[in-house]
Amino acid sequence: MKLKMHDLRRAIQENGCISCRLGIPCDVCPNAHADEFAHALASLRLAYIAHQQSHWESRGASFYADHQMFQRMYETAQADTDALAEKIVGLFDWKAISVSAQLRSFTSCVGCVTTIDSQDHMMRAVLAEEHALDAIDDLYDVLEQSGESTLGLEDLLPQLASNRETNLYLLKQRLSEGKKPRKVKHAERKKSIDVQDDKR
Repeated sequence: MKLKMHDLRRAIQENGCISCRLGIPCDVCPNAHADEFAHALASLRLAYIAHQQSHWESRGASFYADHQMFQRMYETAQADTDALAEKIVGLFDWKAISVSAQLRSFTSCVGCVTTIDSQDHMMRAVLAEEHALDAIDDLYDVLEQSGESTLGLEDLLPQLASNRETNLYLLKQRLSEGKKPRKVKHAERKKSIDVQDDKR
């Protein structure tokens, strides 16, 4: 009789795994993909922190619009983090979202945004969202390849990715609005006027 994956997972949860106890990599334990789970969660948490920071840092003529936009973004990131964590724990095990693995991943995630000047909070938000989108995409691929994906995960992960893409669209639109028009030099302006005069 062939043992199904969910039966094997339940047996491991009840009896423990000798391989994991000995530190031997295991492909069927609930924490087999702990690094990918942790990376996705850490990247969403980073997006939450980046957006909340930008919410506080908003200033200038577009203060209110930016303030509100970043609030919606960090609230979405928080809800997405909670939804993913609860799904992982429900389907696999609490060990699959190891705190130590999250901290390791979070430390590496932070490096991708700290290279941007703190004043440029728009670009920092873009990098955080792109990083989260990559992590979610990697997790989706790993679960698909291992055969451990479920209909629920196949519904949730694309939704998390869609939220990231929506945020990226809004951020890039906002960045394009912030670009100042190129100043026309006096010589160029005079040349343009002379050309118009010649046409007359």
